[in-house]
Amino acid sequence: MTRTRTTAVAVVVMSLAAISAGAWGLSRWRPLDHEPATVAWPENVQPIVDYIEQETDLRFLSAIDFEYIGDDDRYNDRVRDPEQELSQADRDGIAVDEAVGRALGVWADDASLTESYATVNRAAPRPVRWLPDSDVVIINASDEQATLSPAVRADLVVYLTQAVADQNFHLIKRREASTTSQGFDAVASVHIGYALLIHDRYVDDLSSRDRELYEAESAEQSEAYANSVDSVPASYKAIRIAFQVLGAAFMTTLAEDDPALLLQALSTQVPVALDQVSLPTAKYLRNDALESVAAPSGPRGATVHYREQLGPFRLFLMFAAGLPTNEALTAADGWGNDRYTAYELDGRECADIHIVADSPADADRMERALNRWAFTRPSSANALVGRDGVNLYASVCDPGADSQQTVPGDDAINQYFGRSDFLQYQATSSGKPALAECIATDLYAQFTFEQIASETPNSELEAAYVAIEDECRNSI
Repeated sequence: MTRTRTTAVAVVVMSLAAISAGAWGLSRWRPLDHEPATVAWPENVQPIVDYIEQETDLRFLSAIDFEYIGDDDRYNDRVRDPEQELSQADRDGIAVDEAVGRALGVWADDASLTESYATVNRAAPRPVRWLPDSDVVIINASDEQATLSPAVRADLVVYLTQAVADQNFHLIKRREASTTSQGFDAVASVHIGYALLIHDRYVDDLSSRDRELYEAESAEQSEAYANSVDSVPASYKAIRIAFQVLGAAFMTTLAEDDPALLLQALSTQVPVALDQVSLPTAKYLRNDALESVAAPSGPRGATVHYREQLGPFRLFLMFAAGLPTNEALTAADGWGNDRYTAYELDGRECADIHIVADSPADADRMERALNRWAFTRPSSANALVGRDGVNLYASVCDPGADSQQTVPGDDAINQYFGRSDFLQYQATSSGKPALAECIATDLYAQFTFEQIASETPNSELEAAYVAIEDECRNSI
């Protein structure tokens, strides 16, 4: 059997600074409404620009400013987000989010979102940072004559590819205009996913010596970052990077199917949710539209804080609290749409959830998953579950910061991200994305990531893989 690669991709991508803006607005999309600009690029950036324009067949339409800072401390201070003084309203809003997360079982006890964000922001930054709002790229190097290491050049590929894609497809504005959190994440996923695809091609084209240097430097950076954020809850870190990890596999899979699909995904056929990004063949190429869903109104007398969307990944994190991770993943794959309402009632923070499954069979799996989730919630959470056809409902309250509860950890996250990594690897190895997705879906439905990634021989796993591969080849 072909083993999945170790899921280091999550750590590598996590340490790339995510873009904090972007969005929807297809009616205003005009990809080439003016001619490419004549730009004088810095000497050590010009080869990267040439590579990107050749590889993407896109042209930069306007200049980008570059800032070189050779001193590490000054560079770190420049690229980190400035610490802001929180108002009481800010603190109250964060407290609600923390309570809702505890209620859902995504994190537990006294997890602090403020401290988690600060810890991530203080972590060792990568040597390149793009600030889209001011359209400046900051490089940890002395000047434009400095020799840039392979890892720095590879990071430049990521950020400059994001910049050229944004100039041509207005992805940041479209992401900002998204009306749902899933739409926001979906646009973000194709934006970073496309950049990571070009990054991977650039790394593949490096000389053997540069490739060794790249791998050593990247491993050092990733380890330093992982150590810096070790105290942050696993689910918080995973939610921050889910669209990036999934986007890389999504765009790679599309490229293997038909390179023309890449530009469609960036322009006229942007995915609408992370379920399409997770399963590009089954849900994106087959145009699995979002189901109609109504947000719960909230109980009488409640103070409604907001109405939001969980999406398939957060739903998976909930399911993983009560089911084996492989069963939780299969159940979450049946997500069709959802809305939840966060509110305060009688001094307690609570959430009412409405989920619509893709099919009755998916609803059966989701109902079992929700019941197991409710069973594992602390009794003080007062979790309730109901169903009407493909519509599923749940209500739950914050059990309190002192409650003891099991929350998703690295094993759960590896199940979701590991399948994505496996799909990407299989698609590029075989050149048959539909076959790769069929194998990945069935394999990760039957086994956990730990079983699949284990170096210990497993005859049951080997036999199952052969059977799955044969069945998928016959069905594709």
